[in-house]
Amino acid sequence: MLITDRIVYIELQKTGCSHTIKILSALNNKNCKIIGKHNTYDSIPKEDLGNFESKLKIGNIRNPWDWYVSLWAFGSQKRGGLHHKVTNQYKVKLPTKKRIKLFIRKKLGLLYPKLDDRIWIELYSDPKNLENFNSWLKLILSVGKHDIGEKYKTSKMASFAGLLTYRYAKLFTYNGKEEVKRIESPTALKAHDKRSNFLDIVIRNESLHDSILEHTGKMNQNHKQVKDVIAKFKERTNTSIRKLDYRKYYNDESINLVGKYEKFIIDKYGYSFY
Repeated sequence: MLITDRIVYIELQKTGCSHTIKILSALNNKNCKIIGKHNTYDSIPKEDLGNFESKLKIGNIRNPWDWYVSLWAFGSQKRGGLHHKVTNQYKVKLPTKKRIKLFIRKKLGLLYPKLDDRIWIELYSDPKNLENFNSWLKLILSVGKHDIGEKYKTSKMASFAGLLTYRYAKLFTYNGKEEVKRIESPTALKAHDKRSNFLDIVIRNESLHDSILEHTGKMNQNHKQVKDVIAKFKERTNTSIRKLDYRKYYNDESINLVGKYEKFIIDKYGYSFY
């Protein structure tokens, strides 16, 4: 998260947030601080966050079909939190109390199972294998309740909304971290977003530089100065390596899968597969 006296920028994974932070940092280098990554606003100490209500709140969004290809391709480079969690690359030693709680829940049959990490390792083994991508996408979106290292797959939202929508609601709405546990239907999701979404500026990944320039007035920035800063950051940051257009990765079934589960984002921001 990037924080200044005037703005708060919250990072939604794989939407160009690393690149956006570089630009916003250069524009606000005198009073800018970066704390953590992909944080919810309420996880930041108030002495660091300041008066959240008075600040301009900024976040990014991305075409869902493109987003899933980027997320998978990034994992195929053995990078990213999702990849590390499902392939057991993170060997984190939990505090004793949490280990005991997990042990008890496991014995009582209250934990959702983790898929064999060899399944994920195989699906991430080749960024050129389109069949791997489509199989991976099914596991993320449509195959039962299982643990992927975050609470999306075991949430009520997973029955009708995708991982992108889940993360969006969690990061960009008041009390989102708790509310995503309770949202049970598309109607409830829309109502929560209408009531609790706090974003003042949404930067579209596919037109990232133009989106930032479009909002220079709102950000109280000089248009020419912003343009000059953007010119220094022409190359995208932290990108996944893939040579094909995202549409080449999909078959009819997977096109419809994203269309079904990411309907909220698609409708709200006017995205389409083509």
